[in-house]
Amino acid sequence: MIPGRKQTFIILFAVAVVVIAGIVFYIGLNTSGNNITKGIGNVSDIEVRAVYEGTVQVPEIAMETTLPKVSGKIMVYKANRELSEEEIVKIAEAFGITGEPIKDLGMMFIEKEPFSISAEPSGGMITYSNDTTVPGYNNEYLEKYLPTDEDARIIADYFLDSNNLRPRGAKYSHVNHDIGYFGDISKKQKVSESINVWYIHEIDGSLIFTDKMYVQVGVHGLVNRMFRKWTESEPYREHPIITPEQAVEHLKKTGIVMLGNVKDPQKATVTSVTIGYIGETQTKTLPYLIPVYQFEGVVRGADGTEAAFWQWIPATPELAAEIT
Repeated sequence: MIPGRKQTFIILFAVAVVVIAGIVFYIGLNTSGNNITKGIGNVSDIEVRAVYEGTVQVPEIAMETTLPKVSGKIMVYKANRELSEEEIVKIAEAFGITGEPIKDLGMMFIEKEPFSISAEPSGGMITYSNDTTVPGYNNEYLEKYLPTDEDARIIADYFLDSNNLRPRGAKYSHVNHDIGYFGDISKKQKVSESINVWYIHEIDGSLIFTDKMYVQVGVHGLVNRMFRKWTESEPYREHPIITPEQAVEHLKKTGIVMLGNVKDPQKATVTSVTIGYIGETQTKTLPYLIPVYQFEGVVRGADGTEAAFWQWIPATPELAAEIT
């Protein structure tokens, strides 16, 4: 691989990590020897907080959704996200990519133009790319030869299954479109368009919020790219869980993470509360999949401006003492 192309891979992979991971708040996890503190007695004595530069306090938090029903305990899982060199080479060979593996900055690259595999073995991330040069298209051509969303999903499912790339727990989520325009966007003259088929990771019916996978389908049904960031897991042990009502109270103390600019935020309206898991923070990967409540909604400013917001609140008392 020529140096310039390798650098391009590194940059693209880093961008993909940021985009797929999203905005993640920092939770200071202290896992000495990967041991979890036992014996937390009174949940009300535990101060749960999220430490993140973008967290803001809002005078009023309102609920416009029902809270999830939870039992008194939840399973915590050991996380395994390592990809071996043998696994990566095997995936590459399945696509006929037989170039010499190159390792650089914790990443691994295998290329046989126009195809390539790039991976971060320690992070469980792998990308397949088909960089075949294609011409610019127009609206009429794209309308005729770009698959429908339904067909794109069928193509993506077949791609994953036929190449043994579908991981355990993968579930179809949604599709979105990447569109390139010529000149003035308002004129809507397209020159490119592809469909991203997204998958989520579920474990015992709960989402792993930090895992993502998508297959990008282009004109004529060609798979241009596949990105996968996945965590394998095994049960560790059950831990007590705070109630959704307690999580709401912690949210009021913690504040929210806004996904946009709102001047003088006054009211945050929660429209969704979900319990799931995270496998990483802004600064590190975690040895466990840690249960959290995910809050989402809309925040409104004093001048009427609005933006989406979210926040994660640790759900397990025994872990909350160490991860906040």
